[in-house]
Amino acid sequence: GTIASGESSLDSPTGLVLGSQTFVEWVRKVRVDPSINAVVVRIDSPGGSAIASEVIWRELMLTRDVKPLVVSLGDVAASGGYYIAAP
Repeated sequence: GTIASGESSLDSPTGLVLGSQTFVEWVRKVRVDPSINAVVVRIDSPGGSAIASEVIWRELMLTRDVKPLVVSLGDVAASGGYYIAAP
């Protein structure tokens, strides 16, 4: 879905909205969970907020230093979506 700042939500006209705050909270929990050995992120997004994408990217880079990180791009990975996937 679209990438936005704040909490994730469901927006009727556009569908799912990935909120950076919601995603970052999830990534932080995964990073410290010893039962999780790696993180796989699938990006299928028309893009969205550059600031929200930057926040998500930073958290993923912190996670990459602790656990293996694999990022996969779907058919749609525009603007913020491909920014997140950049190493």
